[in-house]
Amino acid sequence: MRLTALCCLLALAFAPVPAEEGQPRVGRSAALVTRSLGEGGAAFAAQLGPRLAARASAGGVAVAAAEPAGDERQQILAARSRGATLLVEAKVTSLAATSATLLGEERRRMSASLSWRVLDIAGDTDLVGSGEASESSLADTVVGAEEQAAGLAGSLAEKAGAQIAARLAGARPAVVAQLPVPVRVLADGLSLPALTVGPDFRVARGKEELPLEMAGFTLTCDGVVVGTVPSERAPELPKGLREVTLSRGGFETWTARVDVREGLRLEPAIRPTAEGLARWRDQVAFLRGLEDGARLTEAEAERVRAAAAMLRNSGFRTNIDVKVDAKELPETVVAPAR
Repeated sequence: MRLTALCCLLALAFAPVPAEEGQPRVGRSAALVTRSLGEGGAAFAAQLGPRLAARASAGGVAVAAAEPAGDERQQILAARSRGATLLVEAKVTSLAATSATLLGEERRRMSASLSWRVLDIAGDTDLVGSGEASESSLADTVVGAEEQAAGLAGSLAEKAGAQIAARLAGARPAVVAQLPVPVRVLADGLSLPALTVGPDFRVARGKEELPLEMAGFTLTCDGVVVGTVPSERAPELPKGLREVTLSRGGFETWTARVDVREGLRLEPAIRPTAEGLARWRDQVAFLRGLEDGARLTEAEAERVRAAAAMLRNSGFRTNIDVKVDAKELPETVVAPAR
């Protein structure tokens, strides 16, 4: 009988190392993933995974267990999001059980083998090392198959774990540059007309529709929340190929695979959701209804000011600043920020 099994182990202790020559050094931590194809081997993989991780941790790099996180790219993102800088992939390549008669007594022979490789995922994904291991056991049929499989998993984990521990022990701290990446978000499909309210509360409406710059988006890099953008200081992202996400209520989530490098700027145009678009139309209906040359009452001017404040509070970055007392501000511009 030949079986293959899948189990995942994610680990993640983070030990900072002092920076060197201005480049942040990343401490070593590992995620260990045990893969296979057949359902029948799941129980064996479940026994093997934690033991393999415990033995592999002897190399001085912390390893712990978790569930699978999809394909390799998703696994890397999941590992990074929890602090791992190394990914150990172990694959159970065979699991077999046969019966034999020895000196007139029936015996059960079990054997299993696996292959493994270590990937450095701190920056770009690089192969650090690989290897193989196999084990077998012979037991009287009085011993249950599950008990024998557990013993086999333990001995295979000891052998393969020792190999992995030796490789992890030699893994040097990664040097990953953090680069500033300015982010400017535009609202795709949303705009406001340029409006001027003069000292006599008369409206001058420009023909140009100006795009809106948005604030309040959460920036995530490889599953790790970096902060809220835009911000006064450009957020810093680790150099290399990264998965970047921008999200906020009322807008579709924007995700892109980005090559973080010197001079990179992100200026995505992000579409509102149907609910966000409907809310926007309600918010700007009064401003859009203002006609060129119309003269506002003080109450209407106050309503313009309130609409401007509401837009700013909703994350629309505008230069709207309307005051009711025209003497305080001879001319007031109502327009999105350029």
